[in-house]
Amino acid sequence: MENFRLAVLHSAFIESGGAERVVLDQVQSLRLKGYKVDCYGSTINHKKCFPEVVESLPVKPYLANLTIPKFSYSTVLPLTMFFSGFISKKLKNYDVLLCHHQPAPWLAYKTWLNYKIPYACYIHHPPRFLYPRPVEKRLGWGHDYDRKVIEFLGKRLNFFRKIDRVSVLNAKKVFVNSKRVLREVKEIYGVKPILCYPAIKTFTTKKSLDENFSKKKTSKPLTILTTGRHTPHKRFDWLLKIFKKILRELDVFLVVVGAFHPTYTAKIRDMASKLKIHNKIDFTGRVSEEKLKKYYSESSVYVYTSPNEDFGLGPVEAMGFGLPVVVWGDGSGPDETVVDGVTGFKAEPYNLEDFAQKTIKILVDERLRRKMAENALNHAKTNFSLEKHTETLIKNLQSIA
Repeated sequence: MENFRLAVLHSAFIESGGAERVVLDQVQSLRLKGYKVDCYGSTINHKKCFPEVVESLPVKPYLANLTIPKFSYSTVLPLTMFFSGFISKKLKNYDVLLCHHQPAPWLAYKTWLNYKIPYACYIHHPPRFLYPRPVEKRLGWGHDYDRKVIEFLGKRLNFFRKIDRVSVLNAKKVFVNSKRVLREVKEIYGVKPILCYPAIKTFTTKKSLDENFSKKKTSKPLTILTTGRHTPHKRFDWLLKIFKKILRELDVFLVVVGAFHPTYTAKIRDMASKLKIHNKIDFTGRVSEEKLKKYYSESSVYVYTSPNEDFGLGPVEAMGFGLPVVVWGDGSGPDETVVDGVTGFKAEPYNLEDFAQKTIKILVDERLRRKMAENALNHAKTNFSLEKHTETLIKNLQSIA
């Protein structure tokens, strides 16, 4: 183990998303196990991508950390691919490469060709500008100018599809984050992946769960929580309409935690005002890890209105804090991680009234809410621990070194 050197490769660290959380947790946990681990990305935004974590880890750019307003991603990714031969020289001294989003697998493939360094791919989802879900087909993949450029090129240049395919097919191991993505990967690439659920680091304790529940019994109004970056794909418009329906029956408060978007945030704020529910909502923006834990602890139910999610870390994280969860029963990641009627409810896709009523059912029934809270915590601990995730990685990575 002392001489085992591993590099974890990702596309870019420019936002506090679920994929970035998984990558950084992998680096931290493997280092704690005693492995020599470095981490790379095409560009790194130390202010927007989990600042407390990124600053403490050896996250490095493949080339130089260029920050070009509005077009960092679409500029640096092609540059990274163009200089893949040069970058492979930096990666040749590792025993194994663990790759996440493109162009990481392509860089690993080039390193394999040039220096025979084995690599594994962890696929959060196939590239959505090449293989869109229903939500991307309707709204497009790019939700800002940077991604729109990548989407435009991806649709017109078959080169991207070819390099994605060859880099996945030559990986010694392929991990996926959900059964949904496993099915997609088998269909698209014809490989047999290893299911390795993303994990969460923090769980509440039974004692804290009891204490928090006692406090919530006397707090009015009860709080509904959701998390996620503000993008059209998360369907915050549905969330606001659902919340409006809930307010017709209950006096509750909604907390929306997640990084603001330059244009979309204004749209959902405006929608909240038009629906006359803005005084019952707190749009917090991105918050620190400690502040997020506080929101989880003080809330009564967690809702997740994002459709077609590949995994969805938010619902799992919420269950780890003993929160009942309401999601869509649409065959997506949250449908897979939430146990209907046990750790929360699955609403009929995409029936806003049904989603609202299932949320209300949890809020008005204190006994049900308490039972679901305990079930959610136990379910998360059993299935989504970082220890379990890391052991799966180590076992398979060592086998190809």
